[in-house]
Amino acid sequence: MKTIVLLLLALAAGIYALLFFQPGLYFSRSLEYRNFRLHSRGQLPTGVEFALDHAVERLSASELYAPEQRFDVYLAGSPGEFAFFTPLMKYPRVRLNPFNGAIFLAAADFPADRLRREAGETDYRPLGALLAGAAARELARRSMEPLKYLFMSEWRLGGYAEKVSGGSGLFNPPDICSGREDAELQAFEYGLAVDLVMREENISYQELLGKSYSYDLVRRRLRENVCGR
Repeated sequence: MKTIVLLLLALAAGIYALLFFQPGLYFSRSLEYRNFRLHSRGQLPTGVEFALDHAVERLSASELYAPEQRFDVYLAGSPGEFAFFTPLMKYPRVRLNPFNGAIFLAAADFPADRLRREAGETDYRPLGALLAGAAARELARRSMEPLKYLFMSEWRLGGYAEKVSGGSGLFNPPDICSGREDAELQAFEYGLAVDLVMREENISYQELLGKSYSYDLVRRRLRENVCGR
């Protein structure tokens, strides 16, 4: 009996690993528009042009972008499905698989250009902007060796995604002086930090990725500029 249970667990783990690395086996329907391939298990969305045009407009400002690049985007049908395919990954609305670059969206409303944590929620963020940020993060992943990406500091990855996306529009620079604990405010701060280092040192993003930085020192510089302390 114990052997059977172990075999079933191994089979379940194998199936999960296969879907984790090859989500297209589950999300079997797809459509392509510009740089994006959208994958869905159920009905494919309509009216995708506005949000995806918005994403490409922002993404094309990235120094890592090239018109021929393609991004695979998977549309979760429920919060459970979103969590199943994105274990241990950050951010409640959009997540990037660090091993294969698959972008997962929680609850996307393409015609309205809105991204929610789940359908029907009133709290939303700009879909095209967040998708551009996730794609920018994927460009950074493609530019590095896998292990280097996995151990890269979050402020440089998330900060560049925030910089390219333009952010959620919820914050202004002085908000980072409040000391408030908030994941989205932290991402906004990272975006300011990346922008600060690139401007003050007159370096490209790829050069920033190749240098060694202490975020404590970068954060101190940022706070001196923004908060006066």
